[in-house]
Amino acid sequence: MRVKSKVRERRRIAGALLLSLFIITIFFALNFFLRNDDYLITQVETGNYSEIKNIVDQQLAGSYLGIFPKANKFVYPKERIKNKIKTELPNIKDVTFSLKNDELKVEVIEYPEQYFWCQKDDNCYAFLSFLENKGLIANEVNYVDSPDVKISIDGDAGANWYIIYEAGENADNLIKNFSAILLADTLKDKNLNDLEYIDMRFGNKIYYKWSH
Repeated sequence: MRVKSKVRERRRIAGALLLSLFIITIFFALNFFLRNDDYLITQVETGNYSEIKNIVDQQLAGSYLGIFPKANKFVYPKERIKNKIKTELPNIKDVTFSLKNDELKVEVIEYPEQYFWCQKDDNCYAFLSFLENKGLIANEVNYVDSPDVKISIDGDAGANWYIIYEAGENADNLIKNFSAILLADTLKDKNLNDLEYIDMRFGNKIYYKWSH
């Protein structure tokens, strides 16, 4: 009986050792095949290539719990990389990732310059975009006599005019009120470049002045 018991114990130990060896082999095999050390960074009109590459390098270095490499195609720290890039490079609007042929592609999209004219105010930027779609190109945004926002518009032959409104005003209200004044009989079908300003600081009451 003792002999059989020792044989069973040895078989149990041998089985446990073989199972452990199998698990370790699978673990290292997965780490080898899933590891992703190659990645390509493509960007849209940005000069931050080296800074972004350094951030990605840093975030892919090391491992989780000292076991799984962070440069793993399935568990790489996507959100951490994205947040780090956007925190350290405030001109970056969004970061996207894709995998193709075991290659990690990191693509970034920058905020346009006008967004920073607006001091990162989404309402101001949305209004600027609306004006641009109307063919009214801003050349400057100033925060004057706080809390007023003054948008200078390119006019004919360098004759600029401006739109002024209260900072913090909702973009939908700005667009609605501006669209309404353009349909008013006094401005409809007129050359806006002959204006000196449009004043939108008083709610639905909108004032304007011709330059001559």
